[in-house]
Amino acid sequence: VQNDESDAHAQIDLARERGINFIDTAELYPVPLFVKEWRAGKTEELIGSYLSKVGSKARDEMVIASKIAGFMPRSSIATERYAALGLSPVEEEDCRLDAESIRR
Repeated sequence: VQNDESDAHAQIDLARERGINFIDTAELYPVPLFVKEWRAGKTEELIGSYLSKVGSKARDEMVIASKIAGFMPRSSIATERYAALGLSPVEEEDCRLDAESIRR
């Protein structure tokens, strides 16, 4: 079962309390993507909401790796996600990890 926001934030808090500062994520997590209850993009949304909650000082202490596969027009998951949010691919980025959260 995919985590809800409360569980995800608690897991990240526990990891940080134990000295973990690296989070690996991607737009296509979780897997398997064929399970309708597991929504692609949700992992980044949860991390993004956590970063908004803890603020920039805590964010500066963390390393977050993210990767994208790009928009796949034939992917029912990507198509449903964009349509459900009523967003274009560019706008959709605004509701997950934002530019302030990703460092180059």
